[in-house]
Amino acid sequence: MITLTLLLMGCEINQLARPTLVDRARILGVASEPAEPAPGDQVTLTSLAVDPEEGIGAVTWFGCVLEESSGFGCSLDSEKLEELFAMDLESMTPEEQADWFEQVQAAGFIGVEPDLPPSFTVPVDLLDGLSEEEAIEGKNYLFTLSALPGEGNLDALDLEAEGDSQAETGLKRMPVSLNPSPNQNPVIASVELDGTFAVQDQDTLRVQAGQTYTFVMTLTEESVESYTFVNSEGIVEDRTEQPYVSFYATGGNFFQEVSLYPYLEAQWTAPVDPETSEHNLWLVLRDRRGGMAWVSLNLIVE
Repeated sequence: MITLTLLLMGCEINQLARPTLVDRARILGVASEPAEPAPGDQVTLTSLAVDPEEGIGAVTWFGCVLEESSGFGCSLDSEKLEELFAMDLESMTPEEQADWFEQVQAAGFIGVEPDLPPSFTVPVDLLDGLSEEEAIEGKNYLFTLSALPGEGNLDALDLEAEGDSQAETGLKRMPVSLNPSPNQNPVIASVELDGTFAVQDQDTLRVQAGQTYTFVMTLTEESVESYTFVNSEGIVEDRTEQPYVSFYATGGNFFQEVSLYPYLEAQWTAPVDPETSEHNLWLVLRDRRGGMAWVSLNLIVE
């Protein structure tokens, strides 16, 4: 059973020598689908949480309307959560489990990957009381994530063992609005290696130690959206998205940390004398408005 101890664990943040190097637990990407929902919409949430040594055992999610949060994130109804998580889910009927999940979400808990995939329905009255212009601008939800290193699922983690794991935390802000043209997540059309062939998410590639490779990402035409923006002076501006890609790997070196649209490419040099032949590489696409997509690659250095 999931315990509240797991859900409320803190974390310790370490400094990295290179932002592109993944040498500990990190949250590289967070996405919601849809990227900009309306009241009443069903939202699913996913994270790109990684750890090169232990893997990620679980990612917990909490959420609230941004206006109800503090500098430390969402305020949780701890007593209610303690009561709810003390219940035996296995003895409940499907209807009782659905009611239980609605109650824990109301208390601030959204889900935990992989056991309870985070999802929720945006309250239908979230934008009530706003003017038409304010409703088009909308409100923001704030999600707090905590990624726990460790192989397997929640049941495999020894939460009572002191120092068993350290959590890596992250934040996700998601707009909710009545915008007639809401933001969409960008779509990666292809990723090419050295201009010779396309690679797919989760592909395993064999690379030569010390050799430099070029990764090029292309997007679907619809991924670069035009939108209106109200600046601090109240003036409406017509804008076009400027997506960019961040690059990460467990070894080797990138020549740059990010690439800007339309030149979404990067050069990566494989480790010359790697301690292990197995490495991972991630390309994370962001549209600067909260939309996100990514590709994960497995590398064998020969």
